Amino acid sequence: MELNRTASTQVIMELDTCFATLTDGCLRIGNALIEREWRIAANGLLHPTALIDHVSGTEWLESAGDVPPIHPEGRLPDEMRTLALHLSRGKHCPTEGMSLVATLTAAGEQVTVVTTFQVFPDCPALSMQVTCRGATGDAVSSISADPGQPTGIETVPGESGAGFENDVMDVLVLALQHLRLTVVTLRDQTDRHDELVHEEEMLLHPNKNSRDFEGILFAIEDPLLGHGLVMVKEAPLPHACPVAGSPALQVRGHTCTIRGHGTGGDGLPGYRLTIMTYSGGSMGRTATLQRWQRTLRQYQPGRDGLLVTNTWGDRSQDSRLNEPFMAGEVEGCAGLGADVVQIDDGWQQGRTANSIVSSGVWEGFWKVDPEFWEVNRDRFPHGLEKLIQRARELGMEFGLWFAPDSAGDFANWRKDADCILALHRTLRVDFFKIDGVKAGTKQGERNLRLFFDRVLGESDGKIVFDLDVTAGIRPGYFGMINVGPVFVENRYTDWFNYWPHRTLRNLWQLARWIDPLRLRMEFLNNARNTERYDGDPLAPGAYSPACLFASVLFSSPLGWFEASGLAASYVAQVATLAEIRRDHQDALFSGFILPVGSVPDGVLWTGFVSVDSGHASAYALVFRELSTRTEWTLALDGIIDQQDLVLKVLAGEGTVDLVGEGVRFSIPEPLGFLFVRLEGSG
Repeated sequence: MELNRTASTQVIMELDTCFATLTDGCLRIGNALIEREWRIAANGLLHPTALIDHVSGTEWLESAGDVPPIHPEGRLPDEMRTLALHLSRGKHCPTEGMSLVATLTAAGEQVTVVTTFQVFPDCPALSMQVTCRGATGDAVSSISADPGQPTGIETVPGESGAGFENDVMDVLVLALQHLRLTVVTLRDQTDRHDELVHEEEMLLHPNKNSRDFEGILFAIEDPLLGHGLVMVKEAPLPHACPVAGSPALQVRGHTCTIRGHGTGGDGLPGYRLTIMTYSGGSMGRTATLQRWQRTLRQYQPGRDGLLVTNTWGDRSQDSRLNEPFMAGEVEGCAGLGADVVQIDDGWQQGRTANSIVSSGVWEGFWKVDPEFWEVNRDRFPHGLEKLIQRARELGMEFGLWFAPDSAGDFANWRKDADCILALHRTLRVDFFKIDGVKAGTKQGERNLRLFFDRVLGESDGKIVFDLDVTAGIRPGYFGMINVGPVFVENRYTDWFNYWPHRTLRNLWQLARWIDPLRLRMEFLNNARNTERYDGDPLAPGAYSPACLFASVLFSSPLGWFEASGLAASYVAQVATLAEIRRDHQDALFSGFILPVGSVPDGVLWTGFVSVDSGHASAYALVFRELSTRTEWTLALDGIIDQQDLVLKVLAGEGTVDLVGEGVRFSIPEPLGFLFVRLEGSG
């Protein structure tokens, strides 16, 4: 549906509970859970006027006063713009759910501003994205050189000189009096960083001095009631954004301005900004974030959350890759209970810079060798067909490593897409680890997105990409949510940088903000390099193989080892737990996953719960680290109704029983775990 707005025009479209209306210069979009409203000026720019949480009945925005508009990067010519609203409903990406998409076009003689909105049924989130076509002036920063430093010149609180001239993604003039802001700093490039999540909290105050923050993830909560907002910029982390801009969040009293469209002013689409509402404090916030992420990439049994194995974790790199070795890996992975056996770098004809055999390249693959991505004829003289066939006979899928060619801003993205699709169609390879990405420009970022979009579209979403964020300039945790899991870490006992409690810590902290289903987290062969950890009570060898696997059980787990080299006892323990996990996997990932207990540090009680949407059943995965306490109680408030609750231990050593308002876990030995099903008897 598309038409031009006049004073009396009314445009309405609905999808389940989703709606979009345009009436007399007022745009309203939302669903039964969230609603937003904007006043449209004569120049076509949107002024936010309402943000309503229909669950709690909260109006988040102050209605009085003239609110600055959402503004593209750069200066816009002062001109009238004609409005047209196009509405579409359906599945707009193979991995998404059904949604309503509204595209508002404000067309001028010199510049046209296009704002696209998306809302899903049963999800309290609304996304918007701005694209500007035509010449705009150079972006002018509205931030002083050092805005956070006092100058000694007294000014009336709230009268900061910072303006809203350009590069405004949204403006929230908050109506509530008592608010707490959480600024979340995420880190990727995990080859260099290990502490991946940092949270800074502060109370907002109408007279508080101006503050500016970098980042892509922020939350605002009413601490009195537990209602809140989450703001996510679907972009790479700040260090990886090709377009440098203003601080992402500017706070001036109770006015929050989100900046950083990231278009570069050249007509390419800006980053999407998603704002969502929640209730129930931090637990409700985590659940809402996961619900939103699973609208962009819906959980699909047999595709998502699978146990993948990859030989690279044992550091032989490509030195052992050949047909006999991989035949042994296929058999070993089957005995382990793996779902996917994956070959890392080295299956292909070309050599990369990570080859242990000879020096190679890290981009420009097609220029070096037009047959770079053919199967290596020396290592696999009979191709991969027999290996893949045998894997399928044993109930597994097959995966490969791949690096899109970063040269020329991914100028060869079509060739890369053709290559992946050919492997998908001829060999039925659906799982790819994506590495080597260097998206350092806006055009490169755009072409990388076109590569993923084409492959997902032509495979109907069957292909799964693991996006490696261990190094380079890459989309990160929120840059391309619909593509597949995030490959979080490279950790090796050879390099003395793998400790199970540290991987568990990263998973636990990330899970507060990122759906654990989207995190590929590793466990290793703890019998290797034991001498490097001599005397360390938290050494990998101090854990049972089952506990190592359990530490990543609620994620998309990665067996980061050569399966053919595992001890029989290791295989037996992991295989037993893998079978249990497979029996419960669909129920596990149909709920939202909450970190519980303390932040893992090696000496505490910690874990996760998965709670179904109706709070009628749950799973609990609890770890006793090197704690001297043999018991710990999980409070059930907000998780599940305790009445007539039935507890069943699925795996681990210990017991559980109901006490007061919670479940008491008893684990007799340190570095142990319990995996428990909680279900109402009715």
